[in-house]
Amino acid sequence: MKKVLLFSGLCGLSALLLLARSPGGVEGVDAWFKAVPITDNLQGRYQWLDFSGDSVVQYAQNRISGSYVFTQDRILLKSLNFNPALDFSKGDTPKWSELRRSSLIQGTIIGVFAPYTFTTEGVVYGVASGDGGGSLVTSDQIVRPGNIEPLDYGETHGEDLLYTGKDSIPENTFKEHATKVLTYYRAANPNTSVWGGPGGTLTIGGAYSPTDEHFNGPFDTSNFDNKGFEGYSPELLVYNRILTPGERRKAESYLAMKYGVTLNDSYLDGDGNLVWDRDEAGVYHNRVTAISRNKAGDFLQPMSATSYEEGPLYTSLPENDSYHKSNSYGLPSEAHLLVMGREYGNPMPDKLSLFWGDDGGALDTYTSPNDTLWHIMNRTWLVKPNMPTVADTTAARWTGTGMTVTPEGFLDVISQDENNAGKALTPELTDGTGLIEFSCPSSHPTFDVGFSKSGDSGCTYGFRLNCWCITAS
Repeated sequence: MKKVLLFSGLCGLSALLLLARSPGGVEGVDAWFKAVPITDNLQGRYQWLDFSGDSVVQYAQNRISGSYVFTQDRILLKSLNFNPALDFSKGDTPKWSELRRSSLIQGTIIGVFAPYTFTTEGVVYGVASGDGGGSLVTSDQIVRPGNIEPLDYGETHGEDLLYTGKDSIPENTFKEHATKVLTYYRAANPNTSVWGGPGGTLTIGGAYSPTDEHFNGPFDTSNFDNKGFEGYSPELLVYNRILTPGERRKAESYLAMKYGVTLNDSYLDGDGNLVWDRDEAGVYHNRVTAISRNKAGDFLQPMSATSYEEGPLYTSLPENDSYHKSNSYGLPSEAHLLVMGREYGNPMPDKLSLFWGDDGGALDTYTSPNDTLWHIMNRTWLVKPNMPTVADTTAARWTGTGMTVTPEGFLDVISQDENNAGKALTPELTDGTGLIEFSCPSSHPTFDVGFSKSGDSGCTYGFRLNCWCITAS
């Protein structure tokens, strides 16, 4: 019996290890919260779901017993760099999650937050550790229980989420940079228990209450403005340990690349490679943005725009959604000056990226002396890719059946013999989303072009074009 139990336990452990994820290439994440749609309807409801893969997070809200996952309609959330972000100040507050095997006595919490009120302090989240310790992270301070003086973590340079008269930057500049990657280290005496001790609790989306057992207080509310944080959060990483500086940089880079946030540092990819060097970029380290892909980290950002748009189109404001009229199936919003991405038929290589940043120049334009119709903007951009920039002549782009395919550089010439039905197919597109089919039957003067799946008898959807031939007599 003991052997059977041991074998079962090891199998279960192996399954958990196989499911474990590593956002930004940083392994060992205890909770990886993301806002994701409940169904395939991107205009429907979204939920705050843990993607860590270790099944140790229990969701709950207030004192309601049982499991609960926070959900929100698309109309209440916003899209931040074409990714969903929830507003936790809406609905019942606060929401809490219990990490069953993570005490959070020592921990690192990294998240993206976009405030839409800039001068009112709010509680972003609370941390209750398994040893009875606690802390509050507000939009301005780190608050500890008792009479301990709070730590203002952005008083000098405005690294926090609140604008005050103490900030060294103008208010408009603060609003432009309001969306931030916020990292909080929590360090206490480590737990040396064999079983790790009680789990920690993360509470988000509401003010502190001394009667709520999920806050390890008491906290002196005279030290901070005890209101709920009004803003959006798309993603939050929780580690039950102190990350190394390199790990922190990788995790922050991943979030910054995904949500269009400009860091004060260089950017690293999931393997620790330098992909954007701040010193090398020089004056172009403004509104740094990227498209990238990393299968191991569940990261695909095929289209991006900076989240540091200038006034009055500040990105964190509810009305400035990434999509036009907040339609996740629509085109990018007019609130963006520049949107760049890849075409859907162009595969995005794994672990590669394309970065760009601007020199901070003015947005007004001037005309070229040689062509007064050509208007040139004073602002310029630096684009830094590590993707292939020439055609891949080694891979087949089209395969013809009854047709002849002749590659010519970036182009493929497809020809067909008279009165002979045929078709040409591309390889499967990225992530097996289908292929492009071009077919021309011989029985009538039409041809079809569109998308299909492998094994389909014809184009699943696309276009049918009718042709007429006029013969001169």
